[in-house]
Amino acid sequence: MWELRMTPWRATMVLLLFFSLAHRWGLVADRLH
Repeated sequence: MWELRMTPWRATMVLLLFFSLAHRWGLVADRLH
């Protein structure tokens, strides 16, 4: 069960993971096209 309240550190880690994955998939999409 996810905790509703998130600490700033955890939120930052989630954002970093999300942006890193989005950037990686963006590069893959550019290569495919």
